[in-house]
Amino acid sequence: MQPGRLLNTWTTLREKKSNVCNGIYLLLISIYVPLFY
Repeated sequence: MQPGRLLNTWTTLREKKSNVCNGIYLLLISIYVPLFY
């Protein structure tokens, strides 16, 4: 396995993970905002 390929895979995984985190974050905001306003 070439290092460049591994790095690409790692970057893709990291992007997917941050997308999931953003999704959860937005979901939490959409739940909590109506409670406080």
